[in-house]
Amino acid sequence: MKKHVRRRTIELSQRGTTTLLALAMLIPLGFVGLGGWFILDGLRFSASAVKVEARVIDTGRVQHADGDHFRPLFQFETPQGTIIEARADTAASYYGFAEGSSVTVLFNPARPDHVRPHGIWMQYGIWLIFLALGGFVLAAFARAIGPMLLHDWRSRDAP
Repeated sequence: MKKHVRRRTIELSQRGTTTLLALAMLIPLGFVGLGGWFILDGLRFSASAVKVEARVIDTGRVQHADGDHFRPLFQFETPQGTIIEARADTAASYYGFAEGSSVTVLFNPARPDHVRPHGIWMQYGIWLIFLALGGFVLAAFARAIGPMLLHDWRSRDAP
């Protein structure tokens, strides 16, 4: 004997669907916000940073379940002649620096322990990807649900 199972389905109204899709837009907005925030942070850092040549003392290799990460230790001399050793501000899955190699870095004179490798990709690369991906998805969402939202809002104002 076959047992009959009654399935429940949830039906969303047009307004519920557009509200749900509008809430889904928060994800790409978060990507855009995160990417924009870190790009602005990089611009602020670059504006006050000093460029110097540094020597890689240690690659800072750390093994994780998802692969190796690197946070190199740099040694450099400030324009005032002080020798500083500091780790890169962020870890990465690949820096491409060998111990003993010479690398151009940026450091903040007010906080010399804040060091970042010099270069557009090093400063902004991943954050540009976040910004672009979030912007693309946001534009696609807006294109897809924009007409529905406009129709929904216009119907609210209609008598």
